[in-house]
Amino acid sequence: MTLPSWIEVRALVPQAWSETAALVLGEVVSGGAAFGRPSLGSKPAPSGLDYVRLFFQESQDSPVVRAQIQACWTRLGELVGPQDWQGSSLEYVRLAGEDYASSWRKDFRSFRLGRLLVVAPQWNGRVKTREVRLELEPGGAFGTGRHATTRGCLSALLACLRPGERVLDAGTGSGILAVAAAMLGAHSALAFDNDPHALPYAEDLAQRNGCASRCQFLCGGFEVLTAHAPASFDGVLANLYADVLVQHAAALSRALIPGGWFVLSGIASGRQLAVLAAARQAGLDVKSVHERGRWTTLRGRKTFPTPGS
Repeated sequence: MTLPSWIEVRALVPQAWSETAALVLGEVVSGGAAFGRPSLGSKPAPSGLDYVRLFFQESQDSPVVRAQIQACWTRLGELVGPQDWQGSSLEYVRLAGEDYASSWRKDFRSFRLGRLLVVAPQWNGRVKTREVRLELEPGGAFGTGRHATTRGCLSALLACLRPGERVLDAGTGSGILAVAAAMLGAHSALAFDNDPHALPYAEDLAQRNGCASRCQFLCGGFEVLTAHAPASFDGVLANLYADVLVQHAAALSRALIPGGWFVLSGIASGRQLAVLAAARQAGLDVKSVHERGRWTTLRGRKTFPTPGS
């Protein structure tokens, strides 16, 4: 059988934005994503940058498709900002016939967080006794779990979660945080996202890991919380843009029981103070600040109401 030729969309982007680049470009290019230099013989990316490579069949190539990719690339540059966008580039490379939609998988390896959680693809990753193996099918559109913000949230979840707790995952995306919470002992995890395309992946992830009965995924924004009584959750996870965290800090606080824990991430450098201020105003007491590259994760507890308030 003659395998089709493929087009590689080879993007050179700031390392901290590699998963976001895969997400944005994946809106058009859905054949999977790989990270890192194209081959062992090619030059590594310049310091601070990394390659994100996406694939589609040559038969699908057209000026219209490339215009759509360029529009996504322009939008990505606007998200990153001109200062960090310097040195970024986008090119198209024709590849010989191979199943590139699947061969990207060899670049993905399992990784551990703490002594308990292993995030692994189906085809890779062994676990030790007492470890929890979270199996996922990483793809270009919905990530690998390796992004600094996701890893920050997973590490914080390991520290905060207690068995039997009720967890809220705001802006769930792939569902990895809600599923991890359920696998680590949460009684239930309610998750929502305003992207309807993400939810089937999240539901599949929960099913794949045997915790679908304890995970509920809803399509929508913070308005979905109106159907739930205030102070319904023992813990809240919110891996969102800083501006969204600032806007909805009060809603996150209302969802938490007094003394409940929270994890806020997705906070780029330069926006930490704004999120800290909004959190404190909403009664969220930040106990620790963890930085990974240009991303910050905040962890803390909701304050108890003062007597007579």
